Amino acid sequence: MIVARNEGRILPRCLASVQGWVDEIIVALNGTTDDSAAVAGQFGAIVHTLEWRGYRDTKNEALALARHPWVLCLDADEEVSGALRRDIEDFFFGGLDRTHAGARFPRKVWFIDRWITHGDWYPDLSLRLVDRRRSRWGGDAVVHEKMECDGAVARLGGDLHHYSFPNLATQIAKINEASKNLDAIDLWKQQVQDTKNALVLKTNDEIEQYVLSITKDYFRTTQKASLKLDSTFKDHGLDSLDTIELVIRIEDELGYVIDAENLQKFKKPRHFVNFIKHMEAYKAEFHRLPTEGTKVEFDLKKAFPGIPYFSDEASKKH
Repeated sequence: MIVARNEGRILPRCLASVQGWVDEIIVALNGTTDDSAAVAGQFGAIVHTLEWRGYRDTKNEALALARHPWVLCLDADEEVSGALRRDIEDFFFGGLDRTHAGARFPRKVWFIDRWITHGDWYPDLSLRLVDRRRSRWGGDAVVHEKMECDGAVARLGGDLHHYSFPNLATQIAKINEASKNLDAIDLWKQQVQDTKNALVLKTNDEIEQYVLSITKDYFRTTQKASLKLDSTFKDHGLDSLDTIELVIRIEDELGYVIDAENLQKFKKPRHFVNFIKHMEAYKAEFHRLPTEGTKVEFDLKKAFPGIPYFSDEASKKH
């Protein structure tokens, strides 16, 4: 099962890696204007066209197109290695499909001119072989979708090859695409619009737990290290794009505006928690937020005088 859009140039490698040893190949295209359908047909794939509804929901719709209960979910820039193929075949020959709902395996990234086999990038265990009767794509509706299984999950040893960054040009293109992907962000904002206004937080403990739940969920979906309040974001391996997305989640859930310059004032997860606490206190006292009606940067020190996290002294310490 492959969900793709305008990937005709790279589809052959992915399709060739499964051709001849799987019962069917399904390629679900969305908004495609290149020759992806013709390329897929050359490998005997069944081609469907789906409306794009975000990664999670589109992939779930594609999952339902399979004739068989067990599905191997791939992206167009991935390739099943010989070792992984043998492990998958052994999984079924050994009857493990009768006792498991899925299987995960390492995903190895090709970065410009080499395989990355260390750090956070490897083994990057990916749950992609699933019994679709007991599995579905969950997680965020727009990005960071993740497979969820109701049952035991086996661990295979063979690598799934991921050619996400074959050269420097593709890396830059992906960064630019991410920064321009405002439509996806707007869709996600619309989905939380109806729920954020219903949020009622009465105590500091409730506020802290809610903000932590948002932050921890982000860490889980991005497969980063577990959250520690007094660590720095850099300690968790968050880069600038990660941190900006985290801010977008928090400001959209709670209705606050945090611009890029103010973002730099947050050094630790605890800073977010304290910020939200004092925003709630401000709103309770004045029945509005410091940013309401302006949508411009505000001075944190003026908005919340005496808050040590945003003082010059605290900036030096933290």
